[in-house]
Amino acid sequence: MFAVMCSGLLCLSLFVQDGGRIVSLNGRNFSIQVLEPEGWKLDTRSAPQLANFIFHPDDVNWRRADAVIFARMIPRSSDDSEEEFVALNRTRFEEGCPFAEPEQADSRLLSVDRFTIQVYDCPGVRKEIVAITSVPGFFAVFALSLQNREAEGSSLRSFEKIVTSFRWSAKGSAGEVQQPAQSPDDSPHSN
Repeated sequence: MFAVMCSGLLCLSLFVQDGGRIVSLNGRNFSIQVLEPEGWKLDTRSAPQLANFIFHPDDVNWRRADAVIFARMIPRSSDDSEEEFVALNRTRFEEGCPFAEPEQADSRLLSVDRFTIQVYDCPGVRKEIVAITSVPGFFAVFALSLQNREAEGSSLRSFEKIVTSFRWSAKGSAGEVQQPAQSPDDSPHSN
């Protein structure tokens, strides 16, 4: 099945594949592809103040979901490093949570190449597993936000599928699709 829908600045195309649908989202100067796993809904309209698009279980509103995946394309200059962005991201989380716990060993729980994986834990409030990579002009950030920690096991596999399916292409590059930049050797998930 193939379908095209437009909303605001993003247009999306859907291609059915085993285990979900491949969704193409088109911005002004770029296009991305990502998998919408079975049982999850990609939503480009519900949380524009928080993310460019979100994923939530398809049987519940994103505000009531135990787990939500936020996706953000954050502009960056050529001088902005991924390492500095990751450190700043962690600092902002810790400033917003006085009970923040240091990164735990389970930050290696995903086998996702090309992304720096961080785990942010604010006991009694929320836990986030964040995947960050650099693409031309942007940091691509995917965050699994858990309001109910019991949802982590069932949501983590879908999060991994979404992140590993991510593809970026610049418009005007003759349709060339590139993988996000390789993570630095000292990232938490590489060995």
